[in-house]
Amino acid sequence: MTPLYFVAVPAAGATVYAAPSSTATVLATVPGGSLVAVATASPEPAWLAVTVGGAPGWLPAAGTTKQPRLVVDASHDVTLEPDDAAAWAGVAADLRYVGVILKASQGVTFTDPSFRVRWPAVLAAATAAGRYGQTLFRGAYHYLSFTDDPAAQVDHYLATVAGAGGWADGDLIPIVDVERGRPPTPTHPNPNYGATAAQVEACTSTFVERVKAATGQRVMLYGRGAMEDLHITSRMNADALWNPGYTHDMPSPARAGWAVDDVALWQYTDGTVDVARFPVTAPGLPAIDQSVAIPDDLPTLVRMIVRASTK
Repeated sequence: MTPLYFVAVPAAGATVYAAPSSTATVLATVPGGSLVAVATASPEPAWLAVTVGGAPGWLPAAGTTKQPRLVVDASHDVTLEPDDAAAWAGVAADLRYVGVILKASQGVTFTDPSFRVRWPAVLAAATAAGRYGQTLFRGAYHYLSFTDDPAAQVDHYLATVAGAGGWADGDLIPIVDVERGRPPTPTHPNPNYGATAAQVEACTSTFVERVKAATGQRVMLYGRGAMEDLHITSRMNADALWNPGYTHDMPSPARAGWAVDDVALWQYTDGTVDVARFPVTAPGLPAIDQSVAIPDDLPTLVRMIVRASTK
């Protein structure tokens, strides 16, 4: 069963009982700081319906701390030590993490050089931890070029994922990264920065529709600043939003035409910005972009952004 969420037990540890009563049979003693899966909503406010070692039980709610569901995302400019397999094993062992998202491609020719290695490495780590497709999911995104043919970009994106092993049940839906980026310089030209609202809308909408037609899946859009800057309020055919903003509280998506209920993830740090509420580092990883899941429970998040089965 997919847990609703996880809680950390108090430093002194906690006892799991067979019923919501401290006089019930003791099932287990959980060490302080451990994460425990909350299985279902509880009719008893003072108790949590949990699973420990695969068995159901009841945990006193007092002193527990609800844990955020976190996602890391990486491209080739993030160096992992000592190697990818060890890095992703650290993330897979931490039950707060529910997703790893990797940059796959950009424009019509660029393939992230780390993707072919990391895509299967994440799958292997999540599978070894017994979490793949249940409480830990992979995702792959394409960085959209507003001046390149969107159809050719779809072909390039899908070919990149296929070349690394393809999608599997339990992966996230396709993701398109929509951003203007930094102002261009003589050494770093950036055509995206000068794109008009009409270019952004036309390119993104066409890309999303072609991905949907090719995969039969919903699509998640990463971005907010480009839409705000250009006063775009169209959702551009996307189904869910990954909302970036390195602030203490999630920036409102409303100015970009999105309702909060359609926000799946909030990217809160690039590994240096500290919002205090959530971690800046992840186990086994250097400074890296991290996001927190906005839906209050994992099953809702799964319905929003995990691929529909193709079997």
